[in-house]
Amino acid sequence: MTPQRTIEVYDSADELYRAAAALVATQLAAAINERGKALVALSGGSLTTRLYPLLANPPLREQIDWGTVSVLFADERYVPFDDTENTYRATRQTLLDHVPVQAEQVFPVPTYYRDPEQAAAIYQQQTAALLTAHGG
Repeated sequence: MTPQRTIEVYDSADELYRAAAALVATQLAAAINERGKALVALSGGSLTTRLYPLLANPPLREQIDWGTVSVLFADERYVPFDDTENTYRATRQTLLDHVPVQAEQVFPVPTYYRDPEQAAAIYQQQTAALLTAHGG
């Protein structure tokens, strides 16, 4: 059966981000409740400054068992981890450093390799292994 699709309209970007953060927290909690663990792929851009701080603070932070969450990244600029344009860096500063997620459960794109193709191949292998481990 195909799920019913709905369109939600918000009066402001702030309302949209609050609703999106609540949905992410609900979905992570549901995955953890169902499988004992969750896997989330995070993106950069405005999510790092608008959405992630909402997840990193009460009440949403307490709704997620962060010790059971694995984190990978859906996009990344090929810049060093300390570059201001690095998504992992921004996500770490606005979310990961503020929740009790285990460091070994966070899988940044390995932009420290000289060759981007090598980094992409390694990240693809990590991603595939994570998806398998999470039943995907």
